[in-house]
Parts: sequence; C-alpha cells; structure tokens
Amino acid sequence: SHDTARHFSGEALAVARAAETGDTAAIARLLGEGRLDPDTVFSRQSGLPLVAWPVATGNPKGLQALLEQGADPNARRPERETDRFHDGSRRERHRHDNALVLAARADDPAYLRLLLEHGGD
Repeated sequence: SHDTARHFSGEALAVARAAETGDTAAIARLLGEGRLDPDTVFSRQSGLPLVAWPVATGNPKGLQALLEQGADPNARRPERETDRFHDGSRRERHRHDNALVLAARADDPAYLRLLLEHGGD
C-alpha cells in the first residue's frame, strides 16, 4: 500500500485509491459525478496534484483514466519560491512538482507519453 490516506481524504481519497489500482470504472463514476475537480486536489504530504498520484504509485492505467475524465496534465499547486544568488540575481520557480516532472523521472516512458498526448506542457 502507498498510505494513500496520509495524502488525500474524502472523495479525493477514493479517486486516488482507484487511480493507484487502475480502477477505471470507479474513476469514471467518481469524477463523472462532478463533485470533485481533480485539478484542485493536492497531496497533503508532498503537494503533488491528484493526477500525479498514479505516476507516483506506478499505474499508467489509472493515469489514463484520470486524463480521460478531464484531469489537467499540467495541474500543480500555485505556490512559488524565489531563489536568490550571490550575484544579486533571482529566479522564481514552482514550489511543487507536477505530474510531468514525476513522469520525466520515471523509468517507464508510458507516463510521460500519456501526459503529453493529453496536452501536457
């Protein structure tokens, strides 16, 4: 188990569990009801968006189902950080990764391919 309950709660927990097991019917049912916007749900532990959960837990079938139900492959928490360098320059960056970052690090290219095919940037 991936201790999913530490990351999500309520309906988001049900969707995350379905995504990590590849239960496409449950994902379609849960997201099809329209009560949960997967693009606004993030892990309490890591800040990862719900769409990144099947990448983190190793289930491309779950990722495909989320994307087919309209999850945004580019979803991420909006917080940004500013890095300050010794020369006085600064760089702003996202504080949390999105599914694409996780997929690019994965051994299986299927995750990245799915995200790019569904509009990942």
